[in-house]
Amino acid sequence: MKNAYQPKTAVIKKIEKQTPEVKLYTLVFKNKKYQANFGFIPGQFIEVGLSGFGEAPFAVCSDPNLAHKSFQICVRKVGKLTSQLDKLRRGDLVTVRGPYG
Repeated sequence: MKNAYQPKTAVIKKIEKQTPEVKLYTLVFKNKKYQANFGFIPGQFIEVGLSGFGEAPFAVCSDPNLAHKSFQICVRKVGKLTSQLDKLRRGDLVTVRGPYG
């Protein structure tokens, strides 16, 4: 049974710069079985975290019909956690909890 409160490790597969402060991150769970069963509905959000910097809520902004392959979040660099996320590169790891809402 899935536990939405337990963090799962995800890999950054792609980063697309949208503006100087905004990037679109494509994420995939390291656990392929968990990724294959991942799903969300529009309006839900996930908690994305980095060890030592905490976590923050982000809306999943990709197609819910493709969530079994990957999912995306759009991040604006405005604070401590988002500034650290902005420094990450393809292949780096984050934690993800959820979806919620």
